[in-house]
Amino acid sequence: MLLALGAPLGEFTLWGKYPGMLPQKLRLVVIIQIIILSIFTLIVASKAGIAFEPLKNISKYGIWVVVVFFTLGSFINLTSPSKKEKIVMGPLNVIA
Repeated sequence: MLLALGAPLGEFTLWGKYPGMLPQKLRLVVIIQIIILSIFTLIVASKAGIAFEPLKNISKYGIWVVVVFFTLGSFINLTSPSKKEKIVMGPLNVIA
């Protein structure tokens, strides 16, 4: 959310290509990513049986989308040329 609002944290994402504030178009992409991560939260909560019982059938398959997303994200973050992205976002992605 901070990236979308213009916080100067560009070195923590996109391989550190945009140090400082992200360009406007990329900040819109961050908002889309927030929406995707929110959907993932619904899927995980449903699969865990914590909430959103109507999504139980979708969560059987959706959980694998979440797993693949975070596995790929972890690899991308951990191989980033950006030291900040590698040190901070890599481990956070693995934990997620």
